[in-house]
Amino acid sequence: MKITEEEIVDRQSSLTIELEEDDLGPYLDRGYRKVVQRTRIPGFRKGKAPRSIIESYVGREGLLNEVLDTMLPEVTGLAIEKQSLDASGLPRIELLDLSPLTFKATIPLTPLIEMGPYREIRVEEEVKEISDEDVTNRLHQLQDTRASWSPVDRAVKFQDMITAEVIGEVEGQKIIDESNAVFIVDEKSTNPFPGFSQLLEGIMKDEEKGFDLSIAEDHPSTELQGKTCTFNIKVAEIKEKTLPELDDDFAKEIGETYANLEELSESIKKELETESVKETDQQYKEAILSALLEQAKIDLPPLLVEHEIDHLTGERNRVLERANIRLDDYLTSIGKSNDEMLEDLKMEAMSRLNRTYVIGKLAELEGLDVTEEEVQEKMDEIVPKGEGKATQLQDTERVKNSVLRMLLIEKTMDRLASIGKGEEIPPIQVQKTINDDPDTSDKNNEEGDTDDGQVTLKFNTCLGACSQAPVMSIDHCLQGRLTTESAADLIDKLKDESQ
Repeated sequence: MKITEEEIVDRQSSLTIELEEDDLGPYLDRGYRKVVQRTRIPGFRKGKAPRSIIESYVGREGLLNEVLDTMLPEVTGLAIEKQSLDASGLPRIELLDLSPLTFKATIPLTPLIEMGPYREIRVEEEVKEISDEDVTNRLHQLQDTRASWSPVDRAVKFQDMITAEVIGEVEGQKIIDESNAVFIVDEKSTNPFPGFSQLLEGIMKDEEKGFDLSIAEDHPSTELQGKTCTFNIKVAEIKEKTLPELDDDFAKEIGETYANLEELSESIKKELETESVKETDQQYKEAILSALLEQAKIDLPPLLVEHEIDHLTGERNRVLERANIRLDDYLTSIGKSNDEMLEDLKMEAMSRLNRTYVIGKLAELEGLDVTEEEVQEKMDEIVPKGEGKATQLQDTERVKNSVLRMLLIEKTMDRLASIGKGEEIPPIQVQKTINDDPDTSDKNNEEGDTDDGQVTLKFNTCLGACSQAPVMSIDHCLQGRLTTESAADLIDKLKDESQ
């Protein structure tokens, strides 16, 4: 194998790899084993024709084409190892020639991060005091949940609930046709269109009324934007809301533990104070992290950013598909072009990656890690041990690894908060890791074989491709965006090729 490495630019290494005939032998054999199983050759039993015969039918390139999808990533992994590259994320592979087989691999390297004097960062913590008004607002929310609705014989007013027959037409086409539609008449309501509630005010029970309503230019549906909807409405029932009195009886209805309104108010205040502490803590950690990110210098490989953009694009497309919203309609609703949206996705991708790598770097610098006991304790909290699926979930390394990452992020953010507050922090030292523990190192490094002994499996805590997760490495080649089914298919393919 001949490897030509170009100068590293933007934290990406470009390798031109040429395979010699000796290198191709195992892969040609793999291709032959795949082809021979589905090819009938006169005079030979299925699967028994020699390679020379099969190759004469499909050609040498035909055998190679059978295994290119696995061969090129595999060889790339070997080249990365041979060149001692600090790879991070999936490479981009471009086939250049089949004779001799030559391809180019662009490999993103681990980003360079300069943290600066991060232990000198200070951010003032703003603690919100809970006021009597806050308590009163929460009481009013509780009061609203226990409101009753009573029929009234008068014109519709704001905050009423009405039942009505509603027909709405746009350019002669019915877009709304409901016989028992229920509306809360609210000035802020946008159902079915902004301004609809205002036109309901003053209508009497059993009164039939028609009116036109202009639809906004930025309506999510491009077919309706800027058009006029002609409504015909007949009110069948009008109800008004009656709120219970805020008194001791109300408090007792909320909970038997409350003897009076004062006790309920005190409980609400404590609850709000707890919520405020959590919210303040989260906001503070985000503020100190923002200060750290602003100070840090991060050199991200463009390919890592591209992979993350692809990931975000996939997430957005799935959301739109579930909501049955076309991309064009979505772009119209947010008032952006496709290029503008892609630029936003790029900024979000870079923000996510910067955040991930800076938190990881801080954990490394501070010598933070998670013990096996901490992981298990959290696992027991999330998925209590028992029978069936819960126990199976407990035993999966994927879940354990996810919990480990979550706990490490929590520890790192706690440490960052302590730094920002100027609290006394112990000197930086490398703490014992899970893999350093003699009681667990063998467990974490043990390998297991498939039942037929053809494939050896090993769990890896990090493959440097979080944005492409779930990720599996096969012979040093990363395969990303896996599902349980696709991972099993890859293992089956590997087993078939090894026969």
